[in-house]
Amino acid sequence: MVWDFVKEIPGQVWEFVKQIPGQVWGFFENSFSTLTSVFKNTYDFLKEIPSKILDGIKSIFVPREEVVNDKIDSLKNVFVTTFGIESYDLSNVLGVETQITDQKGVINIAGFDFNVTFLDVTYIVKAVSTFRPYIRGFIVLLMIFYNINQFLTLIGQHPISLGVLISNDSSAPALPAPADYPKLEG
Repeated sequence: MVWDFVKEIPGQVWEFVKQIPGQVWGFFENSFSTLTSVFKNTYDFLKEIPSKILDGIKSIFVPREEVVNDKIDSLKNVFVTTFGIESYDLSNVLGVETQITDQKGVINIAGFDFNVTFLDVTYIVKAVSTFRPYIRGFIVLLMIFYNINQFLTLIGQHPISLGVLISNDSSAPALPAPADYPKLEG
């Protein structure tokens, strides 16, 4: 009986020794996987910092869509209550163009029908399509000069004026004195 017990001791020792490499491997494997996950989580966190900063800056300057829609709805309600107009669609007033077409007709003279063009708009269409860009450009130039003059007046400078440069009196200054222009106060 004691001999059976003594005989089992080497087998039990061998089983114990056999488990030691697996336990050591399991310990290091768990340690490495934990360490790897810590490094991976840290890397992912650091990688997301620029996008989080950009999202934060964007949220400061760009309002959310629901905020914009709420503001538009409130503006629409103020418009309706102030003016009593339910529809603010101005598309029938703005942007409505009719194309210029030739004016044609049929004339009956002594039983004979003649197809006649009363107004040929070929030259008008060519003139409009030729001069429209120039007219638009000139108007844009005038708007730019007007806005520059507004800005110059705002900062207390002389506005741009071609009229003061054309003078018959050679003793008159090219630009009027600063006291001639009102200054903005406030």
